[in-house]
Amino acid sequence: MSENDMTTNQLAERFDGLSGKVEHLEVKVDGLSDKFDNLSNRFDELMDFLKENMVFRSDLENFMTKEEGRNLEHRIQIGLDQIIKMQQKFDVELVSSVGRSIRLEDRVEIIEKKFELV
Repeated sequence: MSENDMTTNQLAERFDGLSGKVEHLEVKVDGLSDKFDNLSNRFDELMDFLKENMVFRSDLENFMTKEEGRNLEHRIQIGLDQIIKMQQKFDVELVSSVGRSIRLEDRVEIIEKKFELV
């Protein structure tokens, strides 16, 4: 074999090796292309969602004035105060009812002992 034949064979082997590597890279690029397409679709979905659901400052300004906001806050505070007062009254009534129940049970025990029912 001549030197030219050997060099040609070496070049062919290298080319075959490079060809395999290029094919491997093509597969990877195709995979990345699919991932990029998927990412692009997800980004489009996100943008559509934001367009449908995003609130702008101008929307909020037209939604309620500061005075209306203060009035609403005041009404909410009054409502919460009323709920808290009712809860406190309920707690007092509960304690009172438990006390009455205990006293009633004590009286029943006394009556049962007196009439020898136990």
